[in-house]
Amino acid sequence: MFKHFVGFIGVFFGWAIVCGLPAVACTPGGMLECSENHYNASCNAGMLSQPGYECKACNGVSKDGVNFPKSDGGKVTIDACYRKFTCSNLNPSQDWACTLFYNGKNICTESHTSDTPVEVHAEKINGGLGCVSNEKSCSEFDIVGDTALFWADGNFVKSNQTGVAEWDTENYTWDVTDCLLLRENLNITKYERDCTGTVHKSAATISGNAASGYKINYSGIQLYYCTACGEGKSPQIVGLGEAFDNFTCYKNTLNNTDYLACKCVDVSKPYYSVGCNIEYPLWNNGVPDGCKQTCEHNMETITDGESSDDACRPKTSVTYIDKTGTFTLGALFNHGEFYF
Repeated sequence: MFKHFVGFIGVFFGWAIVCGLPAVACTPGGMLECSENHYNASCNAGMLSQPGYECKACNGVSKDGVNFPKSDGGKVTIDACYRKFTCSNLNPSQDWACTLFYNGKNICTESHTSDTPVEVHAEKINGGLGCVSNEKSCSEFDIVGDTALFWADGNFVKSNQTGVAEWDTENYTWDVTDCLLLRENLNITKYERDCTGTVHKSAATISGNAASGYKINYSGIQLYYCTACGEGKSPQIVGLGEAFDNFTCYKNTLNNTDYLACKCVDVSKPYYSVGCNIEYPLWNNGVPDGCKQTCEHNMETITDGESSDDACRPKTSVTYIDKTGTFTLGALFNHGEFYF
């Protein structure tokens, strides 16, 4: 009985020592009133292993190399640990300063004296903490995830990002809804698309935090559309629904076209093609005039895929008359008539 009592007394005094005293013990039950620059850490109390809390120093709290040594104390968790610094990387004369918390919450004001935030936030840059504008180009973010091109050779790189990211002041992260991966003037040969075009990828999501910096992942499927056809080719143009369903062909801004060029095929006789650019918008599925050249008067091509007017031949359907009678041009002889 005495042994149990002594054990109980030992545990009791261990529980009774709270933050700010020489020793910090684990106390079962609710959170403690920790002193300044401390926080409540969960623990198991003594031999009874009851869940509880103990006050620990914020000075030992760090994330990705950034230390968070301060807190206001009280019944707070590790998320309340913070650090303060000035925005010397932007404009020291404005005396902007930031408070960055362990959970990523941060606020930047003038001289730590105002409750009105300025249009910057705290973020890890160039290996240290600095102040970053609440709006920046998507191309400033590093990319994580698969960046290999599907429709063409090569990869997406950081500079291929378009759009602008906005800082989410409520959730303390970046809104990257407007960000897009996009590469133009690629040789798209996959599945015999055989065109020059644009490949793009969307569904951007942000990862990371203010202490480690942020990166973007693009999880959408890769899409493309054709912007040019080579010699002897003309575009196959289809409506938006067929383009997406049958070709995975899609334009990242669809409010300015009803049709898309999704493939280049041999130009049909009697035309030829020296190659052409495909200008959007396309309001019907007709092949643009620049993508099918017409031979000179009474001339035509006789096979598909011709690439110059050298392939033009006299039309066999045209009948000529001279002093000797009627004739056509093209073949050498047919049914008693001479052809030249």
